[in-house]
Amino acid sequence: MRAFIVKKLKERKMATTATAPCSTSAASCTAPRPDLPRSSAHTQRQCAVFNTLSAELRLLIYHAALADSRRLLHFLHVTPYKGEPRPMGHWRCEDRDSPYPIWQHRCFGCWAEDNTRWHRKASHTNSDLISLLLTCRLIYSEAVEVLYAENHFSFRGARGVVKFQNLIAPPSWHALRYVHISTTFLTPMKHWKRGSLPPENYDHWESGCHALSGLRRLQLLSIDMIVWDQLNHENTDAIEHQSLIYIFGALKAIRARTFQIELNIKLPDQVKNSLGPVPFEILYHERPYDRETFPL
Repeated sequence: MRAFIVKKLKERKMATTATAPCSTSAASCTAPRPDLPRSSAHTQRQCAVFNTLSAELRLLIYHAALADSRRLLHFLHVTPYKGEPRPMGHWRCEDRDSPYPIWQHRCFGCWAEDNTRWHRKASHTNSDLISLLLTCRLIYSEAVEVLYAENHFSFRGARGVVKFQNLIAPPSWHALRYVHISTTFLTPMKHWKRGSLPPENYDHWESGCHALSGLRRLQLLSIDMIVWDQLNHENTDAIEHQSLIYIFGALKAIRARTFQIELNIKLPDQVKNSLGPVPFEILYHERPYDRETFPL
């Protein structure tokens, strides 16, 4: 019996080999494939959300679920390590009463408590904004602009702006209307063109300002900024003028209906004259700095 089975298997193998193509070239192996069965895409109009609710009501629902004009939506990012990108995420501001610069809010995932420095993964979040958009394509197409146009996005330094622009689709990027940036500079600038906040990287700053200059629907751009001399934080006269001209000159190409910069120093007249007309308003305000958590 075994010999019979082995004989039949050999005969089947020989028959298969005889009928197989003798050439392995692409031209000789282009046998037509049968079409795969494809079900037609649903219009999703059979859903009660679209059948019974008008577009105006649906937009109100999207706005209630996705937008909050009273709390900043922080974009969380972590500097890549050895070329490997780290997770990114978002966090609704829970630290509005903090006197420190906004980039030092614990919302960004770093804080000190009981002589211990704590870190939270950037991928953790306290608000679920993505689930609604992933429900179906039709809801995504209707709601995605609400997410980007109605929230007040907050970035930790210019690097956050650049990473966010690279992460999302161009239409979503150009839908941004409300942007806040929090940063800290040290001068002279020649010493701070590497690394990332703190302190701010001058090359990242130029790239971030260039990205923001492309936003044509920007209603509000708010920046809280600290500028110090690297050796003497108390002496404002020691701050390099060329660094100030570079920092504020990069902002001149940005257009926003309301453009305000909160600054810890008063710009010297020489710097003002070099800058000429500017599209922003500078408000003097000196915030305390959390040196325990973020030493410079």
